[in-house]
Amino acid sequence: MFFTASLSKDNRILSYHMKYSIRVTLAFILLSLAGMFIFSFTLEDFNSASMPGKINIIFLPVLVIIGSLYINTIIINKNIQEITIKKGFAPFVKKEKYNFKDLEAVIYNPIGDPNKDNSFFNFSFRKYMFGFKLKNGSYVILERAANEKTATAFYAAFRAFFPYKIGTIK
Repeated sequence: MFFTASLSKDNRILSYHMKYSIRVTLAFILLSLAGMFIFSFTLEDFNSASMPGKINIIFLPVLVIIGSLYINTIIINKNIQEITIKKGFAPFVKKEKYNFKDLEAVIYNPIGDPNKDNSFFNFSFRKYMFGFKLKNGSYVILERAANEKTATAFYAAFRAFFPYKIGTIK
């Protein structure tokens, strides 16, 4: 839902990163709010607003700024056989680096009861979880509730790209 996969031109780097459309949407909302505040909002309006209104006036732009600055990227590099995970807010991004041998399994799990009919008007609402399990016991979950097409595409891209055999957690 929030991630997309991309492969470099030389087929040596696979990256999973937040969709740019989400960032553009957040930036548009932020600019719209800024325009609203600058051109049509006065200090008198703020003083006459109720307490929940004042909280929303301050909280919403801060929330949008935080959301637009958040970075979450997983880069799998065949050249140096390394997995780099970047997480955090733009000025404070934390990088974790792992060797290919540190990857224990790929997580590709259906969510929900397989015996239960999860359909409504013949549309399937079955969701899948996709991510990685590292040998240190930590998990990197990219999608918690992706549709089957997205999760299968992420899984296929990873399996086609990754040079070693590793297990799959189903």
